[in-house]
Amino acid sequence: MSEDISLDPRKLAAVVYDVGVAVDDLLVVFAQNLAADGVRVGGIVQHPASTPGYGPRAPLKLRDLATGETFSVCEHPDADAEECRMGPLTARSAASRVRAATESSDLVFVSRFGKEEARGEGLRDALACAVLSGRPVLTAVGRGLVDNWLSFTGHIGTLLDARLWVLEDWWADASARIRRVGSPSPASEKRDPSSLAAAPPDAVCRSGPSGGAMVVGDDVRLVPAVQEFELPPVPFPSRRIYHAAGEACLRLLVRKHHDGLRKSAVGSLFPEREDLFDALVEKVGDYVVEACGGPARFTPAHGNTCMRTRHFPFAIDEKSRETWLLCLWRAFEQADFPRGVRREFWEWMEPFSARMINRRTTKAQPRRLSFEVMVAQGDSV
Repeated sequence: MSEDISLDPRKLAAVVYDVGVAVDDLLVVFAQNLAADGVRVGGIVQHPASTPGYGPRAPLKLRDLATGETFSVCEHPDADAEECRMGPLTARSAASRVRAATESSDLVFVSRFGKEEARGEGLRDALACAVLSGRPVLTAVGRGLVDNWLSFTGHIGTLLDARLWVLEDWWADASARIRRVGSPSPASEKRDPSSLAAAPPDAVCRSGPSGGAMVVGDDVRLVPAVQEFELPPVPFPSRRIYHAAGEACLRLLVRKHHDGLRKSAVGSLFPEREDLFDALVEKVGDYVVEACGGPARFTPAHGNTCMRTRHFPFAIDEKSRETWLLCLWRAFEQADFPRGVRREFWEWMEPFSARMINRRTTKAQPRRLSFEVMVAQGDSV
């Protein structure tokens, strides 16, 4: 990727989805909502599975957002084929539609960064051209391909959860920054402000002017920035922990913690095979020992920690985080962890765990579980 896009990395986004998430329907609804608001949307999205006559056995189709036209993707649209591959003619047609959108749209949609794009095929080149154009670009990436996506982009851009309000917040931020640098979109200039008068009251609770009245004034009125999810600062531990506990006790803490997690409501996040589970515990132990001042075994073997990125393939919500913390609290006693450094260790892990949340189920801030709260409530948390 060129360094050009590093000037504004948040204009490049990816919707990260899991099996069962109707990401195609999500992108179509998002595009339709933007178009209704006067935003010029273009590019291609995958034909939604909710469309009548479309299902798991139907040939894959793409939809041109600018024209509404749908066209088949599969080179050999055989219902028994294991993989729907994009043929050369279809690839050229789809790529030309993406390039046309790059020239004329406020936001460019590219159906998804899939296995073909990860191999360097499919729409990879068209996606790269769209990104390098400086236009905001939105695509979809399966969790199993997140590493391929990050390699493709050079870790530039924003990974978004597959939720409509997340996409809306991302676009509100991206479009606001475009306007601030003095390049408002022609579509937004042509928009009729009177069309907002019929908007329902709840539609302006975060993005409209205060007072609830959508009345155009003589001057521009600025809506203050909103940051719904605050990531708390993380105080990394000192060498005191390693000197007080030692490597064996730190590794025992990690083992007891993960044994508890494996039996908990988040047990499905961990491998069932014993050898794989043991390897995971060993790897986490290397990280904890090094972070607390012990021998450096994690970094030489695995490089920069990048823990948030490493955890992104796993769905972690607010409740999962609380389960993780409760199992850690119990592990203190099970490993006979020195009481004199429990607070310092907890005050590292508690805010650290908030940064691992990648599946929001509420707009409220994650509950803070301070050391004092855990002492007072313990297992009743």
